[in-house]
Amino acid sequence: MATYMSTAEDLPRKRDAVRTRSELLAAAQSVFATVGYTGGGVREIAALAGIDASLVRRYFGSKEGLFAAALAEALDIDRMLDTPHESFGQHVVAHFLDGERDSPNPLLIMLLAMTDPTARVIVLSTLDERVVAPLGRWIGGADGALRAARVSMLCSGFFTYWKLLPLDVFANGIDADTRRWLEQSLQSAINGPRP
Repeated sequence: MATYMSTAEDLPRKRDAVRTRSELLAAAQSVFATVGYTGGGVREIAALAGIDASLVRRYFGSKEGLFAAALAEALDIDRMLDTPHESFGQHVVAHFLDGERDSPNPLLIMLLAMTDPTARVIVLSTLDERVVAPLGRWIGGADGALRAARVSMLCSGFFTYWKLLPLDVFANGIDADTRRWLEQSLQSAINGPRP
């Protein structure tokens, strides 16, 4: 009787859950930043990630769950808060203007999703949970949430006109005066009104 010896090729591949989840999130961010929530399908996202579409349900439960997780990961405010309060404006501007960004712009993901009622609810709750509330706690004080909302509004407006609806005046980049204005505006929002 011949015995069969298995080879590495015969054994089922072990799934790397962390890598699979990460690849699905990256693909989802890319798709949602390109065609929006409504235009992006689970099969398209899974195909881009090179993963079976059935795994979306396993890891995220649904398209809504995948969208929420992809947006939450894109809206990581923690790296913005790793600075003293007095240098927040410079720190944030340096992060966005000087840093390398591999992932799609979360603002684009949010804007393209706003026409879908389900996605709109996810965007608003995720923005509050992942940006405004943590930033408000970091700022502190009775009006911390209000000041955090001002920072969010300022950043959203600036990045809309710089990246999404680029104005001709910024075709060659952000000039030094505009950079200082943005740093000072963000810092002023963090500091609050002067006594």
